[in-house]
Amino acid sequence: EDKYNATEEMPAYDASAKAIVAEAGSIVERVFGKAKPTSISTGIYGSDLAGSGLVEFTIARLTTGEDLSALNKALTDKGLPILQSGMMDKTAMVTAGSNEGSSLTFSFEIGGQTVGVTVIKTN
Repeated sequence: EDKYNATEEMPAYDASAKAIVAEAGSIVERVFGKAKPTSISTGIYGSDLAGSGLVEFTIARLTTGEDLSALNKALTDKGLPILQSGMMDKTAMVTAGSNEGSSLTFSFEIGGQTVGVTVIKTN
């Protein structure tokens, strides 16, 4: 089943949504290849700061365990220190950034075509 081609891309509906999709999407595409945003939520955790939210991407291939290492490298290459990284059962997750600034958390199921990203801006 080709989830990528069957998935309709969700348009970013305001400046905050566009910022989240741009920031998270550049990293997702670097690690996983072609990606479409399929779900966007802004203003999470009571944050009214632009650029905080959740975005889910459908990617054109199945994820693998090696993607976690590639994601860690892509984040550190962007100057975002890894705060936590690991895998439990088939769920991989990595959080990068700083406790004082912004953080990004990526999660995906091994063998799936969905990557979720939480972006939190604290300043």
